[in-house]
Amino acid sequence: MERVFEMGKTCPHCGMESDDQRVCSWCGKSLVGEAAPTEDRERPTQEAADVEATSAKPQVGAGRGRHRGAAADMMAAEAAKEQRAKWPHYLAVVASLAFVVLGWSAISLRGTIQPPKEPKQWQSVSSENDYLRLQVPGNWDVATGGSRGSLDYVLIKSGKSCFIRIKGTQALGAMADANVGSRSEDLSATPFEETRMGEFHAKFGAWVMEEDSNYQEDAMQPCTFTGTRAAYSTYTTVRRAGVFPVNVKGWRVTTASIGPFAYSIRAECPEKHWDSFKEIAIKVISSAVRGTS
Repeated sequence: MERVFEMGKTCPHCGMESDDQRVCSWCGKSLVGEAAPTEDRERPTQEAADVEATSAKPQVGAGRGRHRGAAADMMAAEAAKEQRAKWPHYLAVVASLAFVVLGWSAISLRGTIQPPKEPKQWQSVSSENDYLRLQVPGNWDVATGGSRGSLDYVLIKSGKSCFIRIKGTQALGAMADANVGSRSEDLSATPFEETRMGEFHAKFGAWVMEEDSNYQEDAMQPCTFTGTRAAYSTYTTVRRAGVFPVNVKGWRVTTASIGPFAYSIRAECPEKHWDSFKEIAIKVISSAVRGTS
């Protein structure tokens, strides 16, 4: 028997010649019951057919946007829940750090506000190169330092915050020579703050005030150190023991030239212990004499 080959069928949807009589092999649409296109119908180009066929195919992931959105919302909700769960941990860490800082500050404060030790067994000490000699309590800490001709330093200390610091420098001595000189001044004719010694002392006080906004001084007074002209002021300021403020009180002393140096002296303690401390400071400072250097 002679075999009859069926011709392809023209798809009425895309206009292409389909190899299958039932479903278009190009666009995938059904050809059953569809009428063939008329001869005068314009045949689409291959490019147009490809575009239409592509648009007719189901897109990957099409129709699943709603599910993806729900998943994203679920993940965001879980992330927010996890973040909220971390807050108690964060608060615990902050509270622990605050406890440590406050505990350390309390310990530091306790050491800072201690009164000066009751002096025992007074003894003589000399500065590093024997520029100065003075009497100090034997149960206080003493440190000396310096270099010949340029620096002389003595620190007498009780606890953390009661101290007497005596520092002489060649640079300060040169400034004293230029500003004060060696001639004495008639203090009865001129207010002390207007004398050369008073103005020299005030200059350093102004520098301290620029660096410390809490620093305040009373009116300056004349004095002597190792028999040499000097000026002193009583001051108050605030120090820190950890996070706690500590009010302190002290003396600031500036001298004229003593050998190669002029001296800057500080005597300071917590304000609540000033009355007992100043008696010790007066004895130490007034005991100072020049050494052999």
